[in-house]
Amino acid sequence: MRTIFLITIISVSFFQTSSATEPIAVPATTAKEMEQLLTSMISPTEAWKHRHFLYPGAPNADKAEVEEAKKQLTKYHDDCLKLRALLKVGTSVLAYPGLIAHGEITYYPSQINYFSATDNKTPSVPVYHLYVGLKPSRGPQNFNIIFGTDGVIHEILTVESKY
Repeated sequence: MRTIFLITIISVSFFQTSSATEPIAVPATTAKEMEQLLTSMISPTEAWKHRHFLYPGAPNADKAEVEEAKKQLTKYHDDCLKLRALLKVGTSVLAYPGLIAHGEITYYPSQINYFSATDNKTPSVPVYHLYVGLKPSRGPQNFNIIFGTDGVIHEILTVESKY
């Protein structure tokens, strides 16, 4: 009886560990391209500072600062689009050093995943949402990277609504 119990426990633990999601490997060329992009990209905080100069009546904004702000924001949006193109579902966010620093992260513990485009009624496992882009904005340069506690990316969703 004791032997059957031990075999059952070992079998269950084996199947649980063998069914764990392994992340897809990131090709070396993609990893190098991502590293170069993330190091050249301005931070979201810097992007917000540049965006401030574009508001009507921005204090102490001369023409040169406004032009520089437009240039930097255009580059930031282009970099966000390049970043999105390099990310692949099934890879790990940990395979992209510096990625998490370029977004705003939120943790959702075992609740209905309202952000999922595929299924918004089923309770999900705990997930993180990494928002990349500038709020409140929408479009392909503003997106959520949804990944599990193991770091594996489940979805990459365009932000369709303003916050």
